[in-house]
Amino acid sequence: MTMTENSPTTRINRSFLLALIIMGLVEGFSTLALFFVAMPMKYMMDMPMAVTVTGGLHGLFFVVLILMFIVGKTRVPLSTGMTILGMLYTCKAIGFL
Repeated sequence: MTMTENSPTTRINRSFLLALIIMGLVEGFSTLALFFVAMPMKYMMDMPMAVTVTGGLHGLFFVVLILMFIVGKTRVPLSTGMTILGMLYTCKAIGFL
């Protein structure tokens, strides 16, 4: 007998799932920091470096989160629908809410 996604004997990797949730929050808050801290600093205080740094970090967090969803498909395991929805919500601003 093989284990499938819906099998009650499928073990869930809770530590990876927790890391995925935390990375989602970090990526979401980095989006908020970019929109509501760095961009006003750039346009109101003439500090373009704020967007450069915050935007770079946000881009890194975004890529890591997408990769974590791909890896989580087999490691957690996440269903295909959950993986696709997670990646779509990652692309949507403030998707973690």
